[in-house]
Amino acid sequence: MKNFYFFLVIISAAVLQAAVMDYFRFFRVAPDLLLICVVLVSLYTEWRWALALSLLCGVLKDSLGVNTVGMYTVLFTSIGFITLKLSRALTLDNGIFGALFTFVVAFVCDLCVRIVLGILGTVVSWGVLLRISVLDPVYTAVFFLLACRLLKPLLHPVSLRSYR
Repeated sequence: MKNFYFFLVIISAAVLQAAVMDYFRFFRVAPDLLLICVVLVSLYTEWRWALALSLLCGVLKDSLGVNTVGMYTVLFTSIGFITLKLSRALTLDNGIFGALFTFVVAFVCDLCVRIVLGILGTVVSWGVLLRISVLDPVYTAVFFLLACRLLKPLLHPVSLRSYR
């Protein structure tokens, strides 16, 4: 049942990313809700569901954007796999460590996208590149903390039960 809820959260995040996140832009940078979903799904579900839902996030991100087809599908599935492996070795909670991890993941994701676009011949000025490379991961990490607060019943259902 938890996996179905994560599926609904991912679909909702895709709709919000496409329709509402333009109103939350800061210096023309918006948080990446689908990347947050990839990290959360990889931390809180079993590995089969984590990879399948990470793949879904990548397909949705590719269908919403104008970038190279399949780039986010491969990238988000890889991020999901790496997060699964790291979550066994490290304690990645939904607190500050999760936000720092999300910052690093968003930074590496943006770096990979810029490298691929550079190889394909898309030129981006240094000012825009630095703004996107710094503000986007910070903004995504802040929204990760907000998403953890909003999704607390889904992430920690036992801790919210009343034992009366």
